[in-house]
Amino acid sequence: MELSIIIPVYNVEKYIRRCLDSIYNQNIPYESFEVIIVNDGTPDKSMEVVHEYLNLHKNMKIINQENQGLSIARNNGLAATEGKYVWFIDSDDWICEDSIKCLFGYLNKQYNLIATNLYYTYDNPVNNRFEREINKDLLLCSKDYISNYSVGASQRFIIKRDLLVRFQLKFYPGILHEDAEFNLKLVYYAKQVYLLKRPLYFYYQGNANSIMSSWKLKNSEDMYKVYRLLTVFWKEKVVNDLKLTCRIYSFKVLLTSLDLKNDLEFKLFYTKIKKEIKKEALYLLFSKNVTLKRRFIFFTCSISPYFFNIIRQKIEKVRA
Repeated sequence: MELSIIIPVYNVEKYIRRCLDSIYNQNIPYESFEVIIVNDGTPDKSMEVVHEYLNLHKNMKIINQENQGLSIARNNGLAATEGKYVWFIDSDDWICEDSIKCLFGYLNKQYNLIATNLYYTYDNPVNNRFEREINKDLLLCSKDYISNYSVGASQRFIIKRDLLVRFQLKFYPGILHEDAEFNLKLVYYAKQVYLLKRPLYFYYQGNANSIMSSWKLKNSEDMYKVYRLLTVFWKEKVVNDLKLTCRIYSFKVLLTSLDLKNDLEFKLFYTKIKKEIKKEALYLLFSKNVTLKRRFIFFTCSISPYFFNIIRQKIEKVRA
C-alpha cells in the first residue's frame, strides 16, 4: 500500500463530509491507499457521517479514543498505518482534485519528505490565496527549506513512514501547536524536502473551533514550551551548520508566543519571557552567516521585543 491518510475527528460535523468527499472522489484505486479516522471522543454527530463512508469503502478504518487531543490522535493513527507514506489531513480541510494521483507520481522516487504548497481558503472566497507562489518543483536540503519556507502545519507534508519509525518521531502530547515541535525534527532528519509547485491541500481558515482562531494564554504558554523543547533538540541532536538554522527557527517560535490579544495576559506573559527573548536575540545578532533582514529582527528584539511584536502583527495583518 502506497499511502496512509490519517484524519483526527473532533467537533467537525459541519466539515467532515467535504473532507471525505475530496478523498474518495479521487481517480485512484482504493486498494492503493487507506484512510484512518481517529475519533478523539467527539461529542457531535461527526462519526455518524464517517460511518456512512465506512459502509461504502473497504479502505477505511476507525480508531476510537477518549478525548486526548490532536497529538495523541495523530500518534494513534500513525501506529495503525500500513502505507509506505503518511499524510496527516485535518477534518475541516480538504484536498485538491487528483491530488493523490499527482502524489503517486512522486512516491516511487522514494523521497523521505514531500511538501505541498497550501491554498488558504476562507468563507469569503475573495480572501483565498496561495501560501506562497512557487514557480517550479524544488529539491531542497533541510537547511535551505527551514531557512526559506514554512515549516508549520504538518498537513503540508507527505512523509515516508520509514523515516518516522527510524527516528521515532511522534507528536508531543498534551500541548497546542504540536506541529511546530514535530515539523522541525521531521525536516531535519529528512535531510531533503521535495517541494511541489502545485498546491494539493485546501487549508480552511474559517473554523471557529480551530486552535488558531482564538489565541489564548494556553496557546502562548504551549508555544513557549515548544520553544524550550526545540532548544533541547538543537543543543543535543543537531550538528554542523544546521544548529544555527534550527536555533533561529526556535527563536521564531518564541516570538510567536507573543500573539496574545488580551492586554492583561499579554503583559504578564511578556514580563515572564522578555529577558529570555532579549538574550537570545543578542546572541543571534552577532552570529555568523546571518542575513541583514534577520540581523534587523534580532537587533530590534534585543532592544524591545514588544516593539518588534507590534510591527510583526501589523505586517501579518496586511498580508492576510
